[in-house]
Amino acid sequence: MPIRALSFLLVASTVALAQEPAPKPADKPTPPKLGGTEAVQPAPPLAELLASDGKPLAAGRIPEDTAPEARAAWERLFAATLGQGGARKAVNAFALEIDVVGSMKKDVKGPNQIAGLYEYAAPGFVRVRFKESKRELLRGPVGDWLVDPARNEVLPVERKPDDDADVRQLDDMVAIARNFIALTDPKSLRIARLALRAAPPPVVGREFTKRAKELVWIGVESPDFRLTRAPKAGARPTLYEVELGLDPKTSLPEQALVTEGATTAPLAPTTQFLVLTEWFEADGTKVPKQVRTFEIDPRTSAAGATDPLKLAFQRDPTSDVWIVSARMNPPLTAESFRPPKQ
Repeated sequence: MPIRALSFLLVASTVALAQEPAPKPADKPTPPKLGGTEAVQPAPPLAELLASDGKPLAAGRIPEDTAPEARAAWERLFAATLGQGGARKAVNAFALEIDVVGSMKKDVKGPNQIAGLYEYAAPGFVRVRFKESKRELLRGPVGDWLVDPARNEVLPVERKPDDDADVRQLDDMVAIARNFIALTDPKSLRIARLALRAAPPPVVGREFTKRAKELVWIGVESPDFRLTRAPKAGARPTLYEVELGLDPKTSLPEQALVTEGATTAPLAPTTQFLVLTEWFEADGTKVPKQVRTFEIDPRTSAAGATDPLKLAFQRDPTSDVWIVSARMNPPLTAESFRPPKQ
C-alpha cells in the first residue's frame, strides 16, 4: 500500500488521528477511572429530538416531509454503499488495518506516520494497536488503558488537567469511528432533516472546488455524526449539519462538510471537511480506501470569531487515513475491549 507524504478516519475520521503515545514511566497502578466520556454515554435519547415532520427520530427513517428528489438521492446513496449481495446487517463494529499520515503541531518537524489495527464496537469501545511498537490505547467497559507489552505494563489512562493527550486521542478515535459508520452505513442514521442542494457549499478547499461542482449535494441533519472531541457528560444530544457531495455516477460520498449545531454561516470554527475516495467492498459494505480530513486554518480563527465568512480550511489535511483492509461487523463485544490481566 503506497503511503503519501501529506502533512482518519476513519473511520475513519476519522479525520483526526491518534498519535502513538510515548512510553510512560512505571508507576504503581491506581484504581481505574474512565478517562473519556464516550464509552459510558448511551445513544442520545430519541425523545429529546424530533425530525422535521415532528416525529421522533429513528434509525433509517426518512422524515415524511422530505421532498421526493431528496428521498430518491438518499435511497441511491444507501443502495450504493451495499455490496454485491444487496443486503447487510447494521454496522456496529469494525476492524481496520490502517496507515495514517497526519500533520503535527508547530513544534514537531515533518509528518507523523502510523500503521496499525483500529477496532471499534458500539456504543463507544475502541482499540488502537500500533504495528511497530505493539503498544495499545484502549477504551472499554472498565475505562481507558495504555498497554505496553515490551514493558509488561497495563496502565490506566486518566484525564488530567495538565496532560490528557491519551484521553483526547481516544476521544478522537471514537469520533472518527462514528463518522466512518455514518458514511458507510447511512441507514443507521437518525435523520432529522433531509434536503437536496441546488449547488455545492461555497466553502470547500480551492483544490476541490471544481470537483464539488460536479457532485450531487444533499444536506442531512443527524445526531449520529461526531466532531473529534468528546461530548460533555450529561450534555443534551446535538444535531450535526452535514453536506454530502455524492459522485453522480456511483452515488457514493466523495466530499463532506460536518458542522455541529445549527448555523446560518457557511463555516463554523469546528467545521471539518472530509474527502473520501477509492471505495471498495468489505463484508457487504462499501468502504473508502482513503479518507482525508481538513480542519479550519487556525490563522483564520481569530477573524472568524467575529466574521465567520473569514474562516477557511487548511491547505493540508489534518490526517490522511489509508485503509489497507477492513472487516465489518467482526465478532467484537464489550469483553473484547478489556485490558489484559497482569
